[in-house]
Amino acid sequence: MKEIIKISIYLNILCVGSSFCQTPVTSYTITNNTSVSTTSNSNLGWNASAPYDVLTTYTNFYGQASGGGAGLERVITGFAAGGNTYVPVNSGGGAPFDVVWANRHPSYGGDTLNMLYEYTTSSGNDLYHTASYIGTLENVINSTVCNRGSDNLFSNSPTTRANFERIDLIKTGGIFCVDPTRQGFLINERGGNDNFKCAAITAINGSNIVTSLGTLTNVLSSSWGAVGPSIITRVMSRRISTDTYLRAKQDLTTQSVSGVFISFSSLGITAGTTIYGLSLFPNDVTSGMDLIGLTNVPSNTDAGASGGLDLMAGEIYAVAASLLSATELNFSATRQNNKAVLKWNNEGTEIASYIIERSLNTANNFSAIATISNTDNKTIEFSDPLNNLTTYYRLQLVKKDGQKMYSNTVVIKSSANASAVRPTMVQNGEMIVVFLNNNQPAITSLYTSGGQLIKMRQNNGASTCSFETNGLKKGMYYIKVNTASSATVTPVLIQ
Repeated sequence: MKEIIKISIYLNILCVGSSFCQTPVTSYTITNNTSVSTTSNSNLGWNASAPYDVLTTYTNFYGQASGGGAGLERVITGFAAGGNTYVPVNSGGGAPFDVVWANRHPSYGGDTLNMLYEYTTSSGNDLYHTASYIGTLENVINSTVCNRGSDNLFSNSPTTRANFERIDLIKTGGIFCVDPTRQGFLINERGGNDNFKCAAITAINGSNIVTSLGTLTNVLSSSWGAVGPSIITRVMSRRISTDTYLRAKQDLTTQSVSGVFISFSSLGITAGTTIYGLSLFPNDVTSGMDLIGLTNVPSNTDAGASGGLDLMAGEIYAVAASLLSATELNFSATRQNNKAVLKWNNEGTEIASYIIERSLNTANNFSAIATISNTDNKTIEFSDPLNNLTTYYRLQLVKKDGQKMYSNTVVIKSSANASAVRPTMVQNGEMIVVFLNNNQPAITSLYTSGGQLIKMRQNNGASTCSFETNGLKKGMYYIKVNTASSATVTPVLIQ
């Protein structure tokens, strides 16, 4: 059995002015894995003439090096930008996002996929591609393998015929903004020389279709950081209406994978807001256009300054490692004589004051109820009269330099038969323990952020129950406790 970790409440630093918003990636952490699969198919070339003409059959080997050796998949496991080290927060199955949609112009006849695959060398008409085969743009993008991608993604030219107008990278359970400067999205490009635009996804419907977007934001070519692996790529194209597999089109020069970190703050997202991902656009759209229905976006986007984004896979939602390993505050709340007694550790001389915030019957809509100036006391205590409502509390710490930080939220429930979940932030494999006061019967359940039931425990008078986290993916989960007198939900982050 894994050791039960003592509860700790953590601070999360919020955005108070950002010195970096769209930040060039300064380094990648890349794991070079053997390709997960090998496959081959034979197809005619794409072009009317060289280098890969339509009169010649080429055999394409995927997941293999020249001569049939092991292929290579370059997996992004982290990166650095703006002085911070960032950690990916993947969805189920290890994919970066829950859903990726590639949206074409509704009234223009583009039907082509133009994919990029890293290759080594060729042997006659045998063509070797190091990464394993994926034939759809959505599945290529929704991968951490950065030696696959798409050529001139947003071009509407007759030769390119790609005609994509918006790429949606969706987290269906939502992303809660804690620190707008240290949460954001990594976007990768071959060469790092193209402009594009983007916007936060602020709402989706029950079919996970985008229904609302935030501010349209420019990302200039100067924002890229050319620090990734240097690769040589081949353009592989497919007409969806006539081709089963990709066909060889063009060999490109060696270029580096380049990255830009797009922070929540650069998208106009503030602390306390929930978003559902990021949408990418060509550079020639404007905020006055129909960015949801795409009915009036340009149908003649070029393959250069406006539509030339060579999007390499490895787009991820990421948070700064410093946000996951924040300072311990040990903020707690207990019921004593119909009062909430709040206690916390004094964080030192850099704190000017503590603002106590309260919310009734919901873990939102907080308002300040008291301000306590910092003292020399190592522990600070505050009492608040309770009524017959579940009451939530959090602390806002105001530093002397004006920076603000928030504690996690603690709760006093309307019944004295409250339960508690310990800890609320765990590593995979550690135990989550639910403490049931007064040994009350309860049904305790573990859910994913999307509401999927994982495990359920029925406790007939036991004082505790526990959940193993072995095999669970990183991300946010919820513990729900139902008793005869109350029902509570507690978020738990698995790192």
